[in-house]
Amino acid sequence: MSLMIKNAHAILSGLPGEAARLAGPDIRIRDGKIAAIGSLTPLPEEQQIDARDCVIYPAWVNTHHHLFQSLLKGEPQGLNQSLTAWLSATPYRFRVAFDEHTFRLAVRIGLVELLRSGCASVADHNYLYWPDMPFDTSEIVFSEGEALGMRIVLCRGGATQGRAVEQDLPVALRPETFDGYMADVERLVSRYHDPRPESLRRVVMAPTTVLHSAPGAQLREMAKLARQLGIRLHSHLSETRRLSRRRAAEIRHDAGAVLRGTRLAGK
Repeated sequence: MSLMIKNAHAILSGLPGEAARLAGPDIRIRDGKIAAIGSLTPLPEEQQIDARDCVIYPAWVNTHHHLFQSLLKGEPQGLNQSLTAWLSATPYRFRVAFDEHTFRLAVRIGLVELLRSGCASVADHNYLYWPDMPFDTSEIVFSEGEALGMRIVLCRGGATQGRAVEQDLPVALRPETFDGYMADVERLVSRYHDPRPESLRRVVMAPTTVLHSAPGAQLREMAKLARQLGIRLHSHLSETRRLSRRRAAEIRHDAGAVLRGTRLAGK
């Protein structure tokens, strides 16, 4: 399949200096890849898009998002709160309210917002999982991305242990089992992960936070499985400035032991 975007006012490369602008005004795309840039002659039966008065530039890459939180912006009880207080007041309080329809709506809103701002690749650190969920949040993220033609990197979050602020949540929203978490990552990699450069779907092992989501021994097993599956690791590490020097040193030591030899993604 061949597509020609023609008559662009400018074509920007994203590179610095004199390489920032490319000679156009046309771009030919074949099988999803740029095949030629310049003054081009349309091919027989080639689809054409007239980009007159438009500027073409590489789409932005979003390296860390929480799409389901798109419906939680400006929630009054979370305003002007520190991280821990905000987590308790907003995401953890409303997590029980998300059903399949609400989650899909949140993901769609988040993706459309990003797409309209020029972003076409999104890494969603999705941590809305609990044991025996009646719907598949991972499938929703991928299907909504596919509907919009966006590249999705699912950073499969979650936790096998909880924070103190989570103790009052309903049982259905408590942490997953370690075996359940690991099995689901394997399922997602088998079903969705495509390692090719032109891939539109990838999966990343991403326990929500190194500090709270799983004990060190489990984190090491997660990293080991990620290496076996050929996927990257991702997580939150230092979430606030209040970590003491001693605690920060402990984190660096533990994280180093877990992550050594593993490819990382994002934050």
